[in-house]
Amino acid sequence: MIEVIGLGLTPDHLPPSHIRFIEEADILAGGTRQLALFPHARGNKQGFAPSLSQALDLLDQEDRRGKKIVVLA
Repeated sequence: MIEVIGLGLTPDHLPPSHIRFIEEADILAGGTRQLALFPHARGNKQGFAPSLSQALDLLDQEDRRGKKIVVLA
């Protein structure tokens, strides 16, 4: 399952359900700035650099394996 969560200007306004998704994710994906906002998240962090297409391929593979994935936007 892949959840996409928009952070807005700050994660302080996220509802508890979104925080729970982030905390329980097996993989937390996003840009460098977004990932840095959640240093204590237990999931593996996956950035989009240097290749967005490679990152998306990896997320697709992990989704097929049943991993919980959160993409921060």
